[in-house]
Amino acid sequence: MDSFDGTRPAADSPPARATSRRRRHRTRRGPKDPWNLRFASIGAHIPAAVVADCPTLLVVAVEDMCWQLAMDSWRAAKPGRRHRRAYTAWQAQYQQLQDKRARLQALVDEALTAG
Repeated sequence: MDSFDGTRPAADSPPARATSRRRRHRTRRGPKDPWNLRFASIGAHIPAAVVADCPTLLVVAVEDMCWQLAMDSWRAAKPGRRHRRAYTAWQAQYQQLQDKRARLQALVDEALTAG
């Protein structure tokens, strides 16, 4: 297929339209947001630079990962309701996880207000 000026594009070159779309897509991107750490236990995103500068937040990041794993384990171990003792113990374990979540929230609040 000839173009308007009578020349033929090279066989191995990509179509001009696809290239221009890619180029336009690249130019639309804005600056990248700073990388954040997600604390699942409290539902917050905190910039990694802030976490790296605060020893308390580093500890909370590790504890948050432990909390996530414990929640996954807790969900997987749900007993049937007919096993009343096991179900009651399972519910008590949930309360312990919620208490830990509240302590993590308090640590994050304290670290961010002090810093």
